[in-house]
Amino acid sequence: MKKRVSVFIAACATVALSWAAVAQQARPADYPTRLIRVVSPVNAGGLSDIALRPAAQELSKRLGQPVIVENRPGAGGLLAGRTCAKSAPDGYTICNVFNDVISNAEFLFKDVGYEPYKDFVPITNGYYIINGFLAIPSLGVNNLKELIELSKKRPEGLNVASPATGITMFIQMLNQEAGAKFNVIPYKSGSEVANALLTKSVEAAAVGVGNLIPQVQAGNFKALSVDSAERFPLLPDTPTLKEQGYDSLRIKSWYGFVAPAGTRRDIIELLHREITAIYKDPDIQRNVLTNAGLEPILDTPEEFGRFLELDRERTARQVQRLGIKPQ
Repeated sequence: MKKRVSVFIAACATVALSWAAVAQQARPADYPTRLIRVVSPVNAGGLSDIALRPAAQELSKRLGQPVIVENRPGAGGLLAGRTCAKSAPDGYTICNVFNDVISNAEFLFKDVGYEPYKDFVPITNGYYIINGFLAIPSLGVNNLKELIELSKKRPEGLNVASPATGITMFIQMLNQEAGAKFNVIPYKSGSEVANALLTKSVEAAAVGVGNLIPQVQAGNFKALSVDSAERFPLLPDTPTLKEQGYDSLRIKSWYGFVAPAGTRRDIIELLHREITAIYKDPDIQRNVLTNAGLEPILDTPEEFGRFLELDRERTARQVQRLGIKPQ
């Protein structure tokens, strides 16, 4: 695997070295000439889907061809990953992937069905999902530290809902490092987690906060922490994980753009330039990213490649500490 990662990073460096030359070239004369699809590993209506569709519409305007989002949820992101890996490297398939599709795949699944560090070429890491701990108000806690202390006092511990592998690992690290007694209750999506909180099937959850801000503002949920770099503008009274001393334990949820390996460098450069320009627009950042609880990253292909290597190493350390085995 280390060899595969090295090859992947070397490929990213090659892409980066070609930027200066590519930047001097005009847009590829033969691309695009037809519909482009963006493969997404989540259901329509999820946080990343909310951020993806306006960008796809804008990308269509910029490229002069239809750009559609193709949702391929299921198998922890593997369905989308396999679809992307097996697609023609012609620039007409773009993939919006998250941690499990690349960084976590080998640690979670015995049969991945593709080579995470061989079958894709990076375009840009788009954004982090701002996750947070939420609780029902009747629980009577005001921050994550108080939630942890409450879990310690209960002989049976405290059930905490989670919709994603990275979040689950973070909760397990809190059990190991902070002495919390959290029982992870897995769900398939953030909307399922929200329903579980509303029906009081669980009393607390760790989940992307973007879609749930109205519930917090209405007093249905209490926000206990967020994992943003600074306090989240839409929840200014909610402390960050760093403020509460738990920042080093997390693996942040991210969504980035890749293409099938072998996609031409000039096409990758064009897609990188247009996608990052879209998300750097102040109106898009405010109305699409911030309102959905997302933090922009928008790095270069080379930077994204290095990020993926580091992300895999972080995941490997946590998996080893937690004793997680591929299923």
